[in-house]
Amino acid sequence: MKTISKLFLMGSAILVISIAALAITLTKEPRATVQIVIGAAPTRDQVNAAAARLLLAGRGSELYDFYAYEVGDPLKAALYVQSAMEGDGTHPAPIDLVMAIGWWEGGHQIDKTDGPNLNGSFDVRPMGLNSMTYHQYTISELERIEVNIPFGVSHLVTEKRKWGVSWEAALASYNKGSPSGLDQRQIDYVVNVLRHEWELDRRFAARFPEMF
Repeated sequence: MKTISKLFLMGSAILVISIAALAITLTKEPRATVQIVIGAAPTRDQVNAAAARLLLAGRGSELYDFYAYEVGDPLKAALYVQSAMEGDGTHPAPIDLVMAIGWWEGGHQIDKTDGPNLNGSFDVRPMGLNSMTYHQYTISELERIEVNIPFGVSHLVTEKRKWGVSWEAALASYNKGSPSGLDQRQIDYVVNVLRHEWELDRRFAARFPEMF
């Protein structure tokens, strides 16, 4: 908790400029032309833009408290949100898609490792970072939440840019290494993550309808 607290204070200071710039950009995007109602789900861009508006309005604590029910505490939620909005440093990632990956890969647990896999590698929670993919880092380093979540987000954005297709394809590649030739297990992975993302989108719209 001390590590996360220090990260939150340092990370907030480091990211405030980039997030503010992103917020200004996103708030210039047209708002939804249809009213968001209970049970409906906004688009990914609408959720990210609404989150940016909340931060710009000084309502970050409300945003982080909303996601705290999902990830366990507001500080961890802040790390997810800030990492998603920063993306790979150039392109942001959908906040709720990142949250859904963390939920499916590791239940938002930290300091946990799954495996070994058939190739002898391990998957490090919460973002399921593969120890073979990140072989230059130790397991202990990958288990640090301030490393794990940003690395996972950056990897997702890299897959999106690599294949130049949809976030769905990027998600498949995040799991398999390629968006094609998925087996049933990999299809189930994509379906379950997307279903959870949709549920988060819907809850977000219900909690912050004035942001749309």
